Amino acid sequence: MKQFFLVITVITILTNSAIAQWQSINGPASFATVTALAANSTTVFANMTNGVHTYSNGAWSFPSNTGLGSSNDFTSYFVRGTNLFTSILIDGGVWLSPDSGTSWLPAYNGLPSTMVGQLYAVYTLNSSGTTAPLIAGTEKGVYSSLNNGTNWTYKGLSNHKVISLAAHGTEIFAGTQDSGLYYSANNGSSWTTLNNGLTDSTIQSLLYCGQDTIYAGTLNGIYRSFTNGNNWTKINNGLPPSTFPEIVALQKYGNKIIAGSRNYGVFMSTVNINYWTANNTGLFTWGIQALTIKGSDLYASIGQSGIWVRPLSQLTAVSEIDETQNSISISPNPAAAFCTIRSTRRDNSKLVLYDLTGRIITQQDFQEQLKLNTSELNSGIYVVELKTNNGAEFSKLIIE
Repeated sequence: MKQFFLVITVITILTNSAIAQWQSINGPASFATVTALAANSTTVFANMTNGVHTYSNGAWSFPSNTGLGSSNDFTSYFVRGTNLFTSILIDGGVWLSPDSGTSWLPAYNGLPSTMVGQLYAVYTLNSSGTTAPLIAGTEKGVYSSLNNGTNWTYKGLSNHKVISLAAHGTEIFAGTQDSGLYYSANNGSSWTTLNNGLTDSTIQSLLYCGQDTIYAGTLNGIYRSFTNGNNWTKINNGLPPSTFPEIVALQKYGNKIIAGSRNYGVFMSTVNINYWTANNTGLFTWGIQALTIKGSDLYASIGQSGIWVRPLSQLTAVSEIDETQNSISISPNPAAAFCTIRSTRRDNSKLVLYDLTGRIITQQDFQEQLKLNTSELNSGIYVVELKTNNGAEFSKLIIE
C-alpha cells in the first residue's frame, strides 16, 4: 500500500522552492565530467583525468597524487577508515591512498592482467570495519582481498562483467552488465542468480538497506526487494516516463533513498514507499554521474558541469500519513471509476483532493460521506484532506 506526506508539507515545499535548491561548488573544473565521488567525515573526493581532487572546509585542493599512473579513468571510489581506494578503467587495478590522495600505492596483485575495462567497482563486506574483506567487480568476475588490497583472490563469475556491488556480512550482491544479479552467501565461494521479477539485465547500481531490503538501479529504472533479492518489484512511479532513466547511483539517508539518473537528475523516495519525488531545483542539466553524502549534505557530479551540493534537509520525499489518528475511510482504495469517502465526524466539513504537486483537483462540501467520481483522474497518488474549523485530517487515495 502506498503512503504519502501531508499536503501541508507539499505546499510548504512549493512555496520555498526558490530558496531550497542545488548550488554549484565549481568542482575540480567547471566543465569536467566527474564519474566517481566519495566522502569521509571531513572530505569529498572527486576524480579528474589528472588525479584525485579534494573538497574540504569550502575549498578545493589538488593533492600531489604521487605514485598514481598517468591514465586515470576512475570508475569508483571507496573510503574505509583513513584509506581511499580507487578503481581505474583503462590502466586497470585498484589503487590505495592512505593519506587522502597525497600518495598512492598499487593494490592489484592477483587481479586480471591489465586490459581496457577490467575493473568497475570496489566495495567491502563490512563498511564499518577495517579488517573485513574487500571485493572488486571486474570484466572477468569478482575478486576478494583479505589484506587491504595487497593480494586478490578470484571468487567466481569469470564470464560476467561485474559493474556494481553491495555487501552485508558474508553476503555479496554482484550486478552484471548483461546477466542481471548474482548472490553469494559465503564471501564468494558459490553464486546463484537473483532475477525473479528483475527483468533488466544491466544492473548499474546497488544499495543494501538492511533488514533484507535491497535497491537495484538499471537502465530502465529502479527495482526493490524486501526478501534479500529473492523477489523484485519495479518501482518507477514518479520517474519520467522514459525507457532509459539510467539509475547510476543510489544512496541511503535515514529512511530515505536517493537515486541519481544519468538522464533526469536526482530523485528521493522513502523505504516502503513506491513513489519517487524529483529534487532538481537549481540544476540546469540533469546528467548525474555520481552521488555521495558528507555530513548533512548531498554532493552530485553532473555531466560536464562539475560538482553540486544540496543540504539533505532540503530534499523531499513521500512519507507516511498516520491514518490511525483520523476518522476517514475510503472504499474502494485503490479506485478506478469512483470511490466513497466516509467520516465518523458529524460536523460540517470541506473535502479537498490534491495531487502530489499540491494542486487542488477538487473541493466539495462534506457531511458524513461523499461519492467521488475518479474516472477522469490519471493513475497515481492523491491526498484527501478533510477540513473543519477545528483542524484537518488527511488520508491517501490511489487511482489505478
